[in-house]
Amino acid sequence: MSHTVQVKNIKCTNEAALEIACDRLGLELSAKGRHRMFDGSHAEGRSLKLPNWHQPVVINTETGMCSYDNYGGTWGDQIELDKLMQRYSIEELRLQAQAQGLSVDQEQELEDGSVKLALVDYSG
Repeated sequence: MSHTVQVKNIKCTNEAALEIACDRLGLELSAKGRHRMFDGSHAEGRSLKLPNWHQPVVINTETGMCSYDNYGGTWGDQIELDKLMQRYSIEELRLQAQAQGLSVDQEQELEDGSVKLALVDYSG
């Protein structure tokens, strides 16, 4: 049976999925901590630097919130954050599938930028 899943308004609450996503994208993820944002405020979580972004992104996996300031795209292209959120979603799905005895058999990027995953149950 086939199921189509569309993920919007992602909350990053799975630490392992975030680590795998960052690793696959070649992004360095800091340890948990308190990070100073450009406006002087602070954000709790793990920070990372996206390609060509001037300021870090801070992800709090306890709340799922993502804090960043790309100055309306001037300090960083939103597409880079979108790539991270897409990869996070894929890795979260992989981990959930494994927990249910399934495996991702195929991952295919479609023309519109979405990703199609084929899940297989090898247990029986």
